[in-house]
Amino acid sequence: MFSEAGAYGIEPVATLPETGDFDGQIKYDTTLNKLYRWDGTAAEWSDDIFSITSGSVDEASFASGIEPVKVVAELPNPSGYTGAKIVFLTTDNKLYRYDGASWVTGIAAADIDGTLSSSNFAQDLRPVEIVSALPSSGNFQGRVVVLTTDSKLYRYTGTSWTAAVPTDDLSGTISAGQIAANAITAGKIAADAVTAGTIASGVEIPMH
Repeated sequence: MFSEAGAYGIEPVATLPETGDFDGQIKYDTTLNKLYRWDGTAAEWSDDIFSITSGSVDEASFASGIEPVKVVAELPNPSGYTGAKIVFLTTDNKLYRYDGASWVTGIAAADIDGTLSSSNFAQDLRPVEIVSALPSSGNFQGRVVVLTTDSKLYRYTGTSWTAAVPTDDLSGTISAGQIAANAITAGKIAADAVTAGTIASGVEIPMH
């Protein structure tokens, strides 16, 4: 009935015959669980039953709702664009998506899931890490951490960790309220550092 109608079914066989009956005949090998097509030109059974040749798949080959990522050297004109909604631009190696009006690469912060670790940042851009002990490995000049045991910022100089701030980088004036009682002793004042001009009016210095 099939042959009279010019149609042929898929015949299951345990072993493929040496030759096919006609070009394009398809048999199902039950031993290998594969489909084979008889190629009359090559005189052989081929498992390439769909005959997809190199370069034959284009945008129109995809079903509705499925689109390929198109590789482009420049972004298509967004005005009235109807092609693939995602393209890869070779000049900057970025993925762009068409939002209906323009090409964009940005991702809304609300759509970002997961956690960024320090390894996700470029070498010249790092977050401030929170640690319970100063790291002894993986250090580099400029690495900055917050040490939870004393709540201080530490930076790695290239050879060691330090929380110190050079006096040259200090600015402003220290008020009386910022100096603890009895914090300044005679041993902390350089010889001849206190002169009459540095003593506020009305303050008397007892003489011994």
